[in-house]
Amino acid sequence: MALTESEKTELKNDILNAIKAESQSVDELVEVSSLDNIKSLPALRGSELVSAPLTLLRKPADDAAATANASATKADNAAALANKAAGMASDAAGTANQAAETANSAAAAASAAAKQAEDAAAGVNDGLVGGMTAVPDEENDTVKLTLLGKTGTEIASVDIPGGTGGGGNTYNVTAEVPLESGYYVLSSAIGAVDEKYRYKGRCITYEVSQGKWETKQFVGTSLSSWEQEASWEDFGGAGTMKSLTVNGEKKVPDSEGNVDLTIDKLEVDESLDADSTNPVQNKTVAAKFQEVEAGTVFGMSAEVSDDESSVRLALTNKSGAEIASVDIPAGSGGGGESSTTKIVLLAETDKKTVKEGGAVKLTYTYDHQVAGGDDKGSSTGQKATVTIQVKRGTTTTYSSSLKEVSKGTYTLDLTKYL
Repeated sequence: MALTESEKTELKNDILNAIKAESQSVDELVEVSSLDNIKSLPALRGSELVSAPLTLLRKPADDAAATANASATKADNAAALANKAAGMASDAAGTANQAAETANSAAAAASAAAKQAEDAAAGVNDGLVGGMTAVPDEENDTVKLTLLGKTGTEIASVDIPGGTGGGGNTYNVTAEVPLESGYYVLSSAIGAVDEKYRYKGRCITYEVSQGKWETKQFVGTSLSSWEQEASWEDFGGAGTMKSLTVNGEKKVPDSEGNVDLTIDKLEVDESLDADSTNPVQNKTVAAKFQEVEAGTVFGMSAEVSDDESSVRLALTNKSGAEIASVDIPAGSGGGGESSTTKIVLLAETDKKTVKEGGAVKLTYTYDHQVAGGDDKGSSTGQKATVTIQVKRGTTTTYSSSLKEVSKGTYTLDLTKYL
């Protein structure tokens, strides 16, 4: 059933009255001490009740804070720019100072270069040799040789050992460094030599007893071994023998240089003796060879006597002297014509003296000639038998008979039969 207007009005009034009865006054609300968790507040806009969010209340403050922050940022930026400008100004000042220092350094370097140029010029003059001095020391042991420049300044100097200490390469230790008592030995003598007198090959001499001296020479490869006795050897020898070798055996001399040798007295025979083992005098051997050669057959000749009654057959030695001869009667053998003939036989070797193992050749000549008359000396053409023998003492080493030998000269190598 539809409500009438009066009923609607009455119902609306009842609802409003009920709402009013349930509503609270602002004075009746709970009072809070902060806006935490408060999202909005009731507000009247004219006669209209509205909800006002708290963000609307905080916006002016946020805007003011943002403005303040922006201002602070600008202030910080301005301060930074100011600081940067101050730094740049400081850097500029430092650069200026550095430039000034560089200029000062360049000026100082230029001055130093000029000074060095002056010194170099002076050094060139000083480096040119202008003179030389030689000054001995007080003991005249050393001469100081000094080279001087053009301005008189010293360029270089060197100490040269003088001529004291025995002369030349020999240093007289006893004279230069005398002992208060006693005599030197090698170890003390080499230690007494001052280092400036030590050099390779140096000789020293020192008295080891009254009137007796020793001379040694440094043979070491380095001066560091100067005071080692093994680096020194006897020099000169003072007339003593250092070593002697006999038949390949080295004999060591004693301290005085003496060597004892036992040599048996050698006896030499004056004549040949088959029972003796002694050597023989050369003249005895030569005489015996002459006897042998004089009795050695070297040739043979046959000569018919003037009356043609005999033929003289002769054996000759190397010099042509007759060794032996025999006269053979020459008969005609009956009537008719006859002629006397002779045999010509010569033999010789190519060497007068033949050594054992040496080469030797025998040359012999044969001919059968007419011994008299108009045809004397002409060959008859008669052939012969020639016998050749080679003997060593009683031993025959070669023997050969050659038959039908015609006139001519023949050669036989006897090397392998000697």
